[in-house]
Amino acid sequence: MNHALIIGGSKGLGKETVDAYSRAGWSVSSVSRGEQSFPPATSVTPWKADISKQTDVQNVIPSIISSSGNPKAVIVCQRFRSEQEDWDGELQSSITGVKYVMDALCEIPTFNDSSVVFVSSVNAKLISRQVSLSYHVAKAALNQMIRYYAVKLGARGIRINSVSPGTFVKPSTKEAYQNNSELGEL
Repeated sequence: MNHALIIGGSKGLGKETVDAYSRAGWSVSSVSRGEQSFPPATSVTPWKADISKQTDVQNVIPSIISSSGNPKAVIVCQRFRSEQEDWDGELQSSITGVKYVMDALCEIPTFNDSSVVFVSSVNAKLISRQVSLSYHVAKAALNQMIRYYAVKLGARGIRINSVSPGTFVKPSTKEAYQNNSELGEL
């Protein structure tokens, strides 16, 4: 069975990605700093770790590999969530934490011939009034990190890609967009 590792799989796009891989018959390891719940019949194993803490990452990644084997797909959907601007939290989670994950994966000699997809944002290049400065800066830095890892890991047969979605309507946000005409027009 193919194994997918989803970083940030508890909410939003990450949760949708976990569900899609599970429906496709993959074994899924979902890493999140919060509690996660998945139907018992799924092939999803939740792992609790705060990727902004290096010791959490150094413990969880080898445990995941030991439990489920090397992932054929790694999807990084990490997003710092806060009600207000938090420069340090955003950069620690979105940049430093992602680096910790990639460093931990790179230390595993058998991590080869896989695909890594980073979820960036159109806000890496464009400005949106609805998101913070720290989010814009973090996504721009993430894009440079993606290029770095593509060069570094290409020789190991690891494909590095990114997607940069704009706003998308998820089941959890559908009602908010339907009930707010100003948001719907953006």
